[in-house]
Amino acid sequence: MYNSKQPLWLEGRVMSLKFNPEYGKIGKAVAILINQFQISIMEAYDIAVKLWEAGYLNYDTPDCCVDALVFDGNDVIIITRADGSIAPIGGFMESHDPLVEEMLQKYGDVGFEVNGQKESYEEANAIFSPKVIIGESSRPGRDKRLASVPTVLLAGTCSNPKEIKAGDDAVQAEWIPLIVNGYLNEQLLSDRVHADHRVTFQMVYKWIINNRVDENETASGVLERVGYISSPLSNDEIIHISQKQDNQLPFIQESLIAYLKEQNIENAKQITEEFVKNDLVRSFGQYNTADDAIVIKGNNILVQLDNIDSTGDCVLPGTFLLTGENPESFDDAIRRCLRVKYGLQVETIGPIVRAASGFHGDPRLPRNVLAKIVFITDQELSEPNVEFGWMNINELIEKKYELGYDHYGVIESLMGWIRKHNHSAEFDKVTLEQVARKLI
Repeated sequence: MYNSKQPLWLEGRVMSLKFNPEYGKIGKAVAILINQFQISIMEAYDIAVKLWEAGYLNYDTPDCCVDALVFDGNDVIIITRADGSIAPIGGFMESHDPLVEEMLQKYGDVGFEVNGQKESYEEANAIFSPKVIIGESSRPGRDKRLASVPTVLLAGTCSNPKEIKAGDDAVQAEWIPLIVNGYLNEQLLSDRVHADHRVTFQMVYKWIINNRVDENETASGVLERVGYISSPLSNDEIIHISQKQDNQLPFIQESLIAYLKEQNIENAKQITEEFVKNDLVRSFGQYNTADDAIVIKGNNILVQLDNIDSTGDCVLPGTFLLTGENPESFDDAIRRCLRVKYGLQVETIGPIVRAASGFHGDPRLPRNVLAKIVFITDQELSEPNVEFGWMNINELIEKKYELGYDHYGVIESLMGWIRKHNHSAEFDKVTLEQVARKLI
């Protein structure tokens, strides 16, 4: 099928792409276009790159979930599953659901919040107001159903506590006290708890205890006082996005067919079906899952200077989580990124300062992405594979340089996180690193 007149460098480029963990889908797409649709290698490569840049060829990243810890006083909604196990409300991110995407187009990168509200209404008829991101749980093997199920944990309050009832795949929905006599309820540590949700309940319990004013303040009270997430959706919109879309072609497939036709590419539907069959385009249209690393040293932030996909002068370090034979947690991916790309060794990975799910202005997206604070050691592991540098935080705040993608939003979230902890965002007498280390 290969045209002998095609340049050898292009054949080599396609072959190398097949084995690159971030770009491998381009090479596989090229092979399908050549072998099954008799498209020349030059045209196939051009089509595949365009599809990747437009966000249609998914990376080998795990599907992301969101858990919603929905509170009324000290009680939290627990659902019983068909197998008899219990868990908090939760499910896979459905960011390519047309109704969800409608909200993301309207309100921005609020996919975690929107999906948490959608799941809460579907599984328990609860009108959920997310208030905080408790953390994440992404250890490979945490759920026996899949090798990797990274999950973001939201906590918030319920505006219709007396109307709770089971729905969707929940057999029962009920209120159970999170805290009993000052301790985590033993029911939430029993063998009935699904997957690793005992860890989820321990995380939210610890967060409530550490943030309450005194032992009389309820979990809802803490969330209302400390919460920093503002839910954009009205009650009617929550109900709207929970409507079932029966017999509808998944949005990502429908969109890809339209895109191929716009590019005047023949056999658009057949190509899309073949890509879905070969896991190049996810059949349900999940977003890719990624990390951004806010690497702090003194008053400086690490930036990459030679990112060809960005329209800015520089970008923050970041990478997609890998799945397959060697699935990664969010922290594993950060360590790999800094080791392989920058030759740097991680000392400490801090808390999430931003969780966003949406479009982000990045051609490879949509994606689910967490931004975490990172400190590195003084040890350099190897020569870097990218050009990078350190930029002063004050210059970034003043926007003296153009950060690519949505990364100014990450810096703004970092400053918001610092102010949320009642600390001045001025770094003259103390450095950004000193402040961040103290807060985590």
